Amino acid sequence: MTSARARRAHKREPLPGFEGVGGFFDSSGGSWVTQVLPGEFYVTKTDEIVTTVLGSCVATCIRDPRAGVAGMNHFMLPEDPSGEGDSSARYGVFAMEQLVNGVMRWGGRRESFEKRWNEL
Repeated sequence: MTSARARRAHKREPLPGFEGVGGFFDSSGGSWVTQVLPGEFYVTKTDEIVTTVLGSCVATCIRDPRAGVAGMNHFMLPEDPSGEGDSSARYGVFAMEQLVNGVMRWGGRRESFEKRWNEL
């Protein structure tokens, strides 16, 4: 029989505004996995795995360990090539603004963001 705690663990409760970002429960690891697709960004305050697959795109992760909030974006180009200022997370300028503001909206503070650089 499944315990109430295990049933709750299988129920994903994303922050408001992020219900449409896809995810699944990984029973072998016992945690939720959320996949950020091109043009998306995601912010969470729960203990879950946030992942993406990159080709020629860029992804950025931000985490405030003090506030317990983190997020990721996945964008394709630095800015809108049409010059029309498309406000889409497909473009880095807007994607970064959305991610930083999203993390701060849920309690993150710029001065507490982790600063790491990883090169492949």
